[in-house]
Amino acid sequence: VILPAPAAAEPHFMVVRRFLLRHIGWVYAIQETLLLLMIGVSANLLAFLLDHLIEALVMGRAAAAQAEGSFLPSYAVWTGSALVLCALSAMVVQFIGPASAGSGIPQMKSVLGGMRMHNYLSLRTMVAKMLSLVLALAGGLSVGKEGPYVHITSCAAACLTRLPGFRRLGQDEALRQQMLSAACAAGVAATFGAPVGGVLFSIEVTSTYYSVQHLWKSLFASVCGALVFRGMRDTGSLGQGFRKTDFGDMDQLLHNGEIYAFALLGCVCGLVGAGFVHATSSLISLVRELRVALAQRRTRHRYVHHSHPLLPPARRQVASRIEALLGFDVLAPLRGDCSSATALEALLSRYGYTLVVAFTSAMLTFPFGFFRSPPQEVINELFRPNSFDMAARWANPSLTANLAIYVVCKFVFTCIAVGCPISCGVFTPVFLIGAAGGRLFGELLNDITPVDVQITAGGYAVVGAAALAAGVTRTVSTSVIVFELTGQLSHMLPVLVAVLLAYGVGNACNTSIYDTMMTLNKLPYIQPLKPHHASSRCAHDVMDATLKPLCVPCTFADAHRLLLESEALEFALVDAGGALLGAVPRAYLDLQIEHILCSSDGGRKRPAPLLDKIATKMTEALGSPRSWTITRHLSLTSLGVGDGDNRRSRRSLARSRSLDRSSLGGELARQQPLAPAPAEPSDSTELTAMAHQHQPQPQQTQPQTQQPQQTQHQPPQHQQTPQPQPPPQQTTTQQPLPATTTASA
Repeated sequence: VILPAPAAAEPHFMVVRRFLLRHIGWVYAIQETLLLLMIGVSANLLAFLLDHLIEALVMGRAAAAQAEGSFLPSYAVWTGSALVLCALSAMVVQFIGPASAGSGIPQMKSVLGGMRMHNYLSLRTMVAKMLSLVLALAGGLSVGKEGPYVHITSCAAACLTRLPGFRRLGQDEALRQQMLSAACAAGVAATFGAPVGGVLFSIEVTSTYYSVQHLWKSLFASVCGALVFRGMRDTGSLGQGFRKTDFGDMDQLLHNGEIYAFALLGCVCGLVGAGFVHATSSLISLVRELRVALAQRRTRHRYVHHSHPLLPPARRQVASRIEALLGFDVLAPLRGDCSSATALEALLSRYGYTLVVAFTSAMLTFPFGFFRSPPQEVINELFRPNSFDMAARWANPSLTANLAIYVVCKFVFTCIAVGCPISCGVFTPVFLIGAAGGRLFGELLNDITPVDVQITAGGYAVVGAAALAAGVTRTVSTSVIVFELTGQLSHMLPVLVAVLLAYGVGNACNTSIYDTMMTLNKLPYIQPLKPHHASSRCAHDVMDATLKPLCVPCTFADAHRLLLESEALEFALVDAGGALLGAVPRAYLDLQIEHILCSSDGGRKRPAPLLDKIATKMTEALGSPRSWTITRHLSLTSLGVGDGDNRRSRRSLARSRSLDRSSLGGELARQQPLAPAPAEPSDSTELTAMAHQHQPQPQQTQPQTQQPQQTQHQPPQHQQTPQPQPPPQQTTTQQPLPATTTASA
């Protein structure tokens, strides 16, 4: 007995492949979960790296300034280092990644709304964003980190979707939007280590309409990042971070009337937030208008590109390139042009404006030590429940005076720093301004109240920080961020009251800082529909009643007449009862009509390649017979034939104008050679009969001997005259024709 040979063992990779295909749903779920985990971890790793770089540069600046000993050399070192670092920050944006300028949240709102921005989520832009942010913060500019962290994390997520294992998520537009939304939430959470508040804040500032199905993905990425945040921040110099507060029992707020003081603080923060948005937008608009006006003046008085005795042509070309990079005329002093307009143009240029802001900030912040403190340390000092130590730098010479100076200077520095062409955010400086303002409000209230009434000034600092951040960004999730930072909920009621009042007062004045920046930068986004615009309008208020549809069934003459009467790029296709069947582009309609009227090959019409497919679909949808009618030659968008390309429709518009009624008359002349060619078809039934014919009828001519006079006035068959010949009766009015000639005519 011969046993059969054992079958060859199946390769292991085929077994694995079959198993993966059988459980493809689980594979996709694991793939998405792994990518979300990587997004959350990478967001916090990058944030941790940037914080260490910023801390190292700031400590290096402080050590170099203190090494000089005396005040003036230390002051010069501190100011000079600020100028160098801020100039490098602007240079990085210009030469490495121009898309890295600004906060990043307005641009991400446009991206999540469906806009594709070139190189905005590239690796080069991410590197430029990180370097510019580190240099700007180390240079002492009053900018934040939350917006840039959102942009950096989104760039990291986009780069991860380009990896071989995650390309499916990057190619699917819906999944790509979900991953970017989760990256925005992880970027916000990486700033303060607040996962829930970060998710809610990202939803409020980057989405007009949010899908609840994306919520768990954003929360998962934020929680994974928060675990990394806690593990890394508990050790090292950054481990001090944000300290938990202990304000005690605040249940007596409703009884002693202190809740009204918190409400008043919320209203004041709403007004201040609206003023901050207005001041920032007005300053940016003014600087841009001045730059445009000065550039026009420079164009009118330009001598660089003309012959000048001071510079040869090669050097003039180099000077022109330097002028394009710096943004102002560098040769103006050589020509003796030292006017105020030239100096103003140099100060408002890319580097001039940045250096002015850096010099102003360094000059005013060096004498006050609390300006050089990290944001975490300032927040911890302002949130402390007990009073300040009189030996601390905040209490020398006066606590209220120092708090007032900090609020005013920080407000001005932040307004002018946001307009710099660097990577910058606004949330952290605004949060600090609100905390200092709330602490000042609490200290003043504590001075005017009786001694037996205990006022916790640190609670007002917490409420002020949340309220002012809500007044500027128009978000209520700042209250949740405050709860996660402080670690207690005893002050939940005053925080919510102040945040809601600040939100309402700010909305009554203007829009949020992010929407204002989107308007200034002309970024498209999905705007919420206002109720008073949609509630009182009907469909007929926005419809165009002048557009004419194409009724089915119809003839080629009806379609051609519609093309001549209307210049629309697409026509609605309706049935006899007026019900909408679909839409037909002008390009396909004009193409089929031109083919039927003008193309012939051996006496037979040449149908277009799509005619059979279109006729089959129309027969299935409308139940019409398969015949040479318009329903066989139209390309219907609703039936999946054609896509209605507007560019082809525009090109066909001129072609349909050239195909006037004289071409139809020439077609009729070829079909009926004995009759004189009319100027235009008098009845559409002739075109309908012609369209239903698969093969033209043979031409019939009378013998030459029976009508000699008629053949003399008749044009040749192969020639089509632009105008019809006059009838024989009009040409022989002086001499009456014979009876046979008159009858034939």
